[in-house]
Amino acid sequence: MRLHKQLTLAVATFVTSSFILSAMGESVYSVNVVGFQKQDVVENLQIHSNPFEAMTIRELVGNSGVYGTAQDVADNVIIYDTVQQEYLVYYLRSHSSIGYPEWRRLTEWATIVYIQPGQSFFYRSRLAEVRTNIAAGDVVLSTAITNVITPGLQLISYPFSTRTRMSDMNLKNGVYGTAPDVADNIIVYDPDAQDYLVYYLRSHSSIGYPEWRRLTEWATNVYIEAGNGFWFRSRSESTYEWVEETP
Repeated sequence: MRLHKQLTLAVATFVTSSFILSAMGESVYSVNVVGFQKQDVVENLQIHSNPFEAMTIRELVGNSGVYGTAQDVADNVIIYDTVQQEYLVYYLRSHSSIGYPEWRRLTEWATIVYIQPGQSFFYRSRLAEVRTNIAAGDVVLSTAITNVITPGLQLISYPFSTRTRMSDMNLKNGVYGTAPDVADNIIVYDPDAQDYLVYYLRSHSSIGYPEWRRLTEWATNVYIEAGNGFWFRSRSESTYEWVEETP
């Protein structure tokens, strides 16, 4: 099975103001920052993520892909359940009652299934040619985003609409060690090598705290792009909070 991460990404933002007339006759403005993310969807699997506020599956990935009556013939959105440590597969199916395709899992429509900021997922495209999906959402304006890290594997992403260095993320309060198989891992898919790159958390004596490393190189200049997801393997025996402050 060949995996692909997102190939092309463009993010643009603009500010919209809605005018509200209060009961006292005063003018009140509500300001939202809206972002656009351009994604090239390629054949087979790729890892995407949500760098915006919570969105439904259709809001985030659209419904212009291949739809069908079963998950093995239609496009899929595959979410990793960190509690059960298993995949939840949604597929695009024609929805006759509303007149357009909608995402579905088993016998349930996914109209209230949300992808949270900082959450990643697999997208499986059945088309051989590349198509472009444009997602629009509210840019995360919170001063910090809190996600829960559970023991084992989870698909996550940097929760803000910008690229960041791996070493700048606040993901260093877990288990560190002298080898990848005993320490926490960040696992990134390399589309050129068509393979996973495994980084592990290792004590860095020269700076006094743990840092991410791959083989013999420190990951101080390795970037996580906006909209790109990655695996995180926690060696901790209990859950803990990952609090990421706005850049």
